[in-house]
Amino acid sequence: MAQNKRQERLQARRQKERQGQMRNMALIGVAAVAIVGWIAWTNFRPGPEIPPRNHPMEDGFRLGNPDAPVVLEEFGDFLCGHCQDYYMETSEAVIEQYVATGDVYYIFHALPYQGLGSQITAEASYCAGDQGRFWDFHDELYNEFNLAPNNLAMTNHARDLGLDVNTFNECMDSGAKTELVQGNVEYASGLGVTGTPAFVINGRLEISGAQPFSTFQQTIDSLLASSN
Repeated sequence: MAQNKRQERLQARRQKERQGQMRNMALIGVAAVAIVGWIAWTNFRPGPEIPPRNHPMEDGFRLGNPDAPVVLEEFGDFLCGHCQDYYMETSEAVIEQYVATGDVYYIFHALPYQGLGSQITAEASYCAGDQGRFWDFHDELYNEFNLAPNNLAMTNHARDLGLDVNTFNECMDSGAKTELVQGNVEYASGLGVTGTPAFVINGRLEISGAQPFSTFQQTIDSLLASSN
């Protein structure tokens, strides 16, 4: 009788252990599903509808009149928070008030200062540029700033913009823009650029950081006045 009771207690304990293991496995499964869901949401979640920006006289990664008296070169990183601040708060006014009027020729140089993700986004922007959509892709990256900077996300951006995805992916997979991005790094270094965003105006490093529009206005107006 005593032996039977010990066996019953042993069986009961084993059954509780099995139930505990099953609960743990269920929790692990739920966590795994949640992680997969988060990754998918990060790569695929739709952003709010944002009106497209004006890109006057667009030519690859350049905007405006190439004969303008002021040439403004922006050195930016698509994963740089201060670069996004400049994009959100200042760049549209600079383009509307100076580039669209023919007073400023605007050039964007993508830099990979934040590591592999920056390299991927920089190359992706130039691959989009091969299909005439550099600036739309540029805007998309800053508007969807929190999305994962991987090849899958870049393909989704390309698809959202109506690009030929196969051509875009071939450009990315071949490393066709790697040399261009590395050339930007060397060019920036030669001009004294050490961080992003940075703005070289008529060949001189004039503005560093996400400065307000008034700073650009003062600098550009001064150069325009001296050119007359």
